[in-house]
Amino acid sequence: MKFLDYVSRYARLIDEATASLTEPGAQSQSIEIDNRPKILLFAPHPDDEAIIGGLPLRLSLESGFQVINVPVTLGSDVSQRPRRKLELTQACRCLGFALQPLQDDGFSDINPLARINDEAAWADKVLQVSKLIASFTPCAIIFPHDNDGHPTHIGVHHLVMDALHATDIDYNLTLFQTEFWHPMTDANLMIESSEAQVAQLIEAIACHMGEVQRNPYHLSQPSWMIDNARRGSELIHGFGEASQPFRFATLYKRSHWNGTGEIQLAEHASCANDESVKILLSDEFSMDK
Repeated sequence: MKFLDYVSRYARLIDEATASLTEPGAQSQSIEIDNRPKILLFAPHPDDEAIIGGLPLRLSLESGFQVINVPVTLGSDVSQRPRRKLELTQACRCLGFALQPLQDDGFSDINPLARINDEAAWADKVLQVSKLIASFTPCAIIFPHDNDGHPTHIGVHHLVMDALHATDIDYNLTLFQTEFWHPMTDANLMIESSEAQVAQLIEAIACHMGEVQRNPYHLSQPSWMIDNARRGSELIHGFGEASQPFRFATLYKRSHWNGTGEIQLAEHASCANDESVKILLSDEFSMDK
């Protein structure tokens, strides 16, 4: 069994990392929203901003745009929301993201059934999201795809799409759809992350202390991103093609919103660490001015 030592070392690393989990620093102040062009990240729950954060982290580090995390919910347990809000602030500081809540304790009932069964409440939430989008005029919006396996993730997809239809947008807006609970079959973009960036994402997930104490899922982040690189090499570049030299990656679906509807993009792309992520944005935002 020549791979037994490899597997055993992998298991020991996970055990060691689990044992070394410590409370994050007490950084409770949000990063200030400034006058840079904006990218809005609509996160279904606290921690989603980091789990799918490969692309927004690189955009923040490389492009000169400010990433603003919009936490749509703070979880279903009302009693835990103050704790989750503090942890979320710490995680966003770790990533360098600004934070813009939709309301103080987050939305409730963000799921496909609520969209159908309580149209008035849903319309009010759509209006709030539409006003937020209009106020920031973002160059890109990041949100879950329409079959992401969790009712809240799917609900956030519909919430954002409904808000886009309700917003007067007179420019070509880039959309990036994300996956976690259920992989996309139509992903068209693979983003490489460096070892340092993966470590930063793990550190941000670990800020959600109350969640990772019950389930140390931050430690599986590298494995998930390794599998993304495996799957993306074939899904993005063609089945049977040589794999891309990426150790860690995240997959997205990139499209454009032209003010009235979504424009699907036929091209498939990868963005390695030595390539600019800025070229993935619409033309009016992708070039230096």
